[in-house]
Amino acid sequence: MGAVEFALMIPFILLLIIGIIEMSNVYFIRNQLSEIARDATRRLAVDALEATEVEGYVLRRLAETTDAQARVWVTETEVDDIVDVSLSLSVPFADILLFDQMIESIWSSAPETLTVSATMMKH
Repeated sequence: MGAVEFALMIPFILLLIIGIIEMSNVYFIRNQLSEIARDATRRLAVDALEATEVEGYVLRRLAETTDAQARVWVTETEVDDIVDVSLSLSVPFADILLFDQMIESIWSSAPETLTVSATMMKH
């Protein structure tokens, strides 16, 4: 009887374990993206990095963590002689999933991209 109960419960236990691993991975990648975006924005704000070099810098830093392809947007806005630098970093959600085939079939409303942004005042 115990073997039957175990056989009935194992799919749910495995699904729970896979879900925990996948969400932990997504959270880790999101934190890495946030760190990369903040660092690149800070470098732009203090003129340690040129706007033309940002995408290469971000992609090199991202390659240390994942092989996902990213898109980078940089904008500068000026209001009352104060310049703000904003950087947005977007990665396809499917590129960061470990179990992408299984997750896509279960989680149909998964976002298409994972996007982080950072804004700092330029000095």
